[in-house]
Amino acid sequence: MPPTIVCKATDHIADQIALIEKIMAGGFAYDTPEAVYFDVTKFADYGKMFNQSFEDKTVGARTEVESGEYKNTPGFCVVV
Repeated sequence: MPPTIVCKATDHIADQIALIEKIMAGGFAYDTPEAVYFDVTKFADYGKMFNQSFEDKTVGARTEVESGEYKNTPGFCVVV
């Protein structure tokens, strides 16, 4: 379905920061010197969105390049 509201992300920076802080307070994200990462291991159904499981995930060339020094799970990390 198309969105009912379309807005510029830059008009809502404060909202984005508040949401990230809420996600972090819930233990679903962690801050590093590189970035804030969403810890997908804390969200049991995360892989369902991509038809993947943690057991099936292998670290390939792309994941190796993306793997940051501070990531908890290099194969499954999302910058928030």
